[in-house]
Amino acid sequence: MNLETLRIAFILGAKFPTSRAYGITTRETLEVLLNHSIEFKLYCLRSSYSDKDFDKVKKHIFYMRIVYLSKILRFFSNYGNSKLNYLVFRLALLIDLCFNLPNIKKYAPNVVWTRDPFIAYLVLRNLPEVRVILEVHESVGKIFFKKLIKFQQIKFFPINKENNIFLLQLFGANKNYEIMPMGVRNNSVSSSNTIEQYVKNVSSTNKEVLTISYVGAFEPSGYSKGIDDLINLAMYLQNHFLPYKVQLVGASQSELFKYNSIKSDLKLSDRYLEISPHVSHSDALSIMKKSDILILPAYKSERYMGMPIKMLEYLISGKITFIGECELYRSFLPPYLYPLMYPFSDPAMLFNYIQSFLGTRNLYEFLELSVKFSSEFTWENRTMAILESIKSI
Repeated sequence: MNLETLRIAFILGAKFPTSRAYGITTRETLEVLLNHSIEFKLYCLRSSYSDKDFDKVKKHIFYMRIVYLSKILRFFSNYGNSKLNYLVFRLALLIDLCFNLPNIKKYAPNVVWTRDPFIAYLVLRNLPEVRVILEVHESVGKIFFKKLIKFQQIKFFPINKENNIFLLQLFGANKNYEIMPMGVRNNSVSSSNTIEQYVKNVSSTNKEVLTISYVGAFEPSGYSKGIDDLINLAMYLQNHFLPYKVQLVGASQSELFKYNSIKSDLKLSDRYLEISPHVSHSDALSIMKKSDILILPAYKSERYMGMPIKMLEYLISGKITFIGECELYRSFLPPYLYPLMYPFSDPAMLFNYIQSFLGTRNLYEFLELSVKFSSEFTWENRTMAILESIKSI
């Protein structure tokens, strides 16, 4: 299958564009296809969200027609127990997909790309000649994963080791799945000159205040990203009149209210803690580049199986990144970057750790190693590797 003959249908069972992580990962993949002049259409539910980052892919988005019954079912899927919610939501999706399947067939794709095993199963039952790319982001939908293994024209792409283990437990060793982590933009790679200048600046005694930043979602899908660690750090900085400032960027409207209330209760001043709302992905990357220090706290939930894209974006920025100790991050980082991980949440210990690391003579070396490691995971490399991989099915 040549790139020139590819005709890809992306099918999402959710709204797009979106500020959520799947919006970024999908959009970045689509932009790689655009750069290679590969034909595609994206079918999804209508969304009211937009920002400038989605402008390039807008004309390739086709909103599915929604049946009135599915609207009602989606409304009721917000109530009851989690298993019932899942079944009702899936029923709504089934109705809408069946209603829109004729339009997808009319497009006549030779590849369908999705991240939902239910959608993959429905496609393979109705478009038997199509090859299916299934990204595996979580272990939800085991019943459909088990049904999919009998099909030959599908390949699974777990995004990390945890999801690969999930597939191994279901299917055993099988050539039909391959780990394919998320990525970063090619133009985000920091140069050696940029790193060298940063080391000089952060080591200078002339800078009055160093900014410690967290840029990303606070509590995506109810999973805590450990923001409390950084608020406690800001409190420690204020109590000891230290020349640092904590900056938290990426709060939803409800999170903005919640954390500003916490800030007020703790009597934290703007000088030591700044909380900002969600910004576009491009603006978030720009803020990372302007920060002095980046911190990625450990997830508070052990159930999370996602891919730490934010960690890659932090590391490739060329700024020193401190990473909270947890299995998700440790399993992804190479051992030579383990010294960047901090195994504690006590603010005094965290601050002392930051200061001692900034004073190390190996700071430049760690930054170069961080950039080199993260630059292996680009959207360009990932997307083209996936397309190359499905040639064998």
